[in-house]
Amino acid sequence: MKKKGFLGVLVVLVFLILAAGCENEDGNGDTSVLNLSGQVWTRSPGEGNEYVHFSGNLEIISSVFWGLDGQGNLQYFNIGGSGSIADGQLSFSIGKPSELISIQNFYIGGFVPNYLFDNFNISSADAKAAQILDIIVSGGRLVRSWDDYYISDYVFYIYVDRDVTLTGTGKTMTSECHCEENFGFCNCRDDECECSGKTTITKNLNLNLKTGWNVMTFKDEGNELEQSWTIEISAGDSSGARWVLWEDNN
Repeated sequence: MKKKGFLGVLVVLVFLILAAGCENEDGNGDTSVLNLSGQVWTRSPGEGNEYVHFSGNLEIISSVFWGLDGQGNLQYFNIGGSGSIADGQLSFSIGKPSELISIQNFYIGGFVPNYLFDNFNISSADAKAAQILDIIVSGGRLVRSWDDYYISDYVFYIYVDRDVTLTGTGKTMTSECHCEENFGFCNCRDDECECSGKTTITKNLNLNLKTGWNVMTFKDEGNELEQSWTIEISAGDSSGARWVLWEDNN
């Protein structure tokens, strides 16, 4: 039985967002400006995880990401952008981010590169970058994904101030399940954890980022019964993904 991976669940816990995805276009051929648009989806009222068209109006507050500041402290960075959700339709535009950080302090797709990859290398250590993982709106957040629940497969956007290549060697990580963490679909009830362990395999990283905005995908596919997941980060086709609103009161 094919299931989404435990790192996808971790992202849910960190971002406090759910996913499904977005019908839209990315940009207009000019990589210095990122234009995002499309129908917004939301969870249907009542039980279950079914998503339906959102039809309301919301103000866009900001777009954010996290990374390390100059002192090595983890923090959120607000990078600006403008737009709105009107009658359930997203319209958002951002040029050069208002904040850029050293790419050496960058968390790719929200994860520390040296955790996911061996031999991580940056072709231009002086490059500066920013990214969009989610968009904060009045009353919630937007995330773009193909998932209906766990945000294991999602779209994100990286801005770099120069051409730069990021490479890394994939690796295999095996860890035991800890009931208090409840990651990896552990059945942790009554202080019993039925997981014996979980294996995460990352594919080789090879990102050739161009100056301006780059569309990226994070894919985390796995097998719940075998407790094994495979992660791939790549420059990818975002077609079929949808914007989903995770409201603060959900």
